[in-house]
Amino acid sequence: MTRRKIIGAALFVTLFGTAAIMPPLLFVAGGNMDLLGIPVAMVYVFTIWILMIVGAVVLARYLPHDEPTPPTRQDHPS
Repeated sequence: MTRRKIIGAALFVTLFGTAAIMPPLLFVAGGNMDLLGIPVAMVYVFTIWILMIVGAVVLARYLPHDEPTPPTRQDHPS
């Protein structure tokens, strides 16, 4: 994968996570639903949160490290 594609994928993970966390507001208005004694909205939010972390870790592994560039004569005035 190229650096540009990885950066695009990172942006997608961020935007997807932001959009995916918004629906629990509908769960709150829909009533009291529990999953093993835990509100479904909380299970949903933490699942999305964990998936975003996993996605960020995977993308970070594929992203190449930037090598520092040596200073040039223009960077250091004499």
